[in-house]
Amino acid sequence: MARNFSWYSEAESKPTVTVSTKKNLSSPEVFEGTCIEAVEGGVVNKVTVSGLKENTTYYYKCSSEGFESQVYSFKTSGDSDFSAMYVTDVHITEIDDANENSLSDTSYRFNETFEDALSKNDDISLVLSAGDQATEGLESEYKAMTASDLFKGVSIATAMGNHDRKGVAYKSFKNLPNEDTEASIRSYNGTDYWFVKGDALFLVMDSNSGNGAAHADFVERAVEANPDVKWKVMMCHHDLYSGRIPHRESENAFIRMLWAPICDEFGIDLFLLGHSHYYTVSNILYNGKTVAPYSAEMKDNKGTVYMVSGSITRPRDDDDIGLNDEWIGYANTPDERIIYNVLDFTEDSITVSSYYTGENAPFNSYKIVKHIEVFKSLSKASLNLFTYLSNI
Repeated sequence: MARNFSWYSEAESKPTVTVSTKKNLSSPEVFEGTCIEAVEGGVVNKVTVSGLKENTTYYYKCSSEGFESQVYSFKTSGDSDFSAMYVTDVHITEIDDANENSLSDTSYRFNETFEDALSKNDDISLVLSAGDQATEGLESEYKAMTASDLFKGVSIATAMGNHDRKGVAYKSFKNLPNEDTEASIRSYNGTDYWFVKGDALFLVMDSNSGNGAAHADFVERAVEANPDVKWKVMMCHHDLYSGRIPHRESENAFIRMLWAPICDEFGIDLFLLGHSHYYTVSNILYNGKTVAPYSAEMKDNKGTVYMVSGSITRPRDDDDIGLNDEWIGYANTPDERIIYNVLDFTEDSITVSSYYTGENAPFNSYKIVKHIEVFKSLSKASLNLFTYLSNI
């Protein structure tokens, strides 16, 4: 079990992370890393801490030339049960002619949203952000996004959005595991990557790239490297199915052609998306068609649920919107309230609860259920399929 760290500092040096199970950092392990030049001066330090034990609280501090952090803590998980927060289009914004305090205001709003989520579930150990973390892709925006101490104990997994590609700071800001190094065409800012938490394989994809063959090859390698996971969750920025913005339908149609066959082939259970800023949840879809309708509990169905959440700092409340009823099972009435989602993973289910910030009860909740017997039979069928294909 491992955890990646990154932080900005002024001078180049050999960065370290000191880790201990004791609050006073006694009997520590010290891990060394590397640093790279930051876009706006200084450096970004990157360290990987490995060999972590399950269900353990660790204390740590980060050190580099002229910098030593406070002591923070995080807790590792060790079984199939864990909770994550899913958001999208955070849009930390520095340049806003209408608001000279936009950087601090948008950063505060994101922090406030996370505080609200933790008040519902203080076991959240992962934040999933489906792109457009920053508006202009500026280093200052990424620094402001992660400024809160709340994020010092929780891992953050980000997908690259179209706004993140406006600058080059996203490349140095992140320190991601298992990035694809084999794709023939890759963005300067990054590419696909994967990680495992509990019984779930998370596949975080760069939907700015239209290289479908490279994406499919990456997913195949990630799935083959993790044959025993029960859940497969994919995340990228661009919307596929909601159709809430009619003039983007040609873009959506192309993206569906690229991503939906990958989901079908590799058995993606849940696909987390962004870009449209409108909240929708699809029916269970396979081969572009509904195989089971959306409901509060969807059991043992072959296919994928595609979900789009609203923006943290730029919610849309336009009246003139479309909606494709052929695919969408649930859509909220757009308004200016901020939406976030809590995902609770167990051995047999993923429960998604969606909240408006400041409200105690979720405005929508649904569960994807996959019983262990069905999972085993599906896994065996998939293995036979791949064996058959390899013998052609």
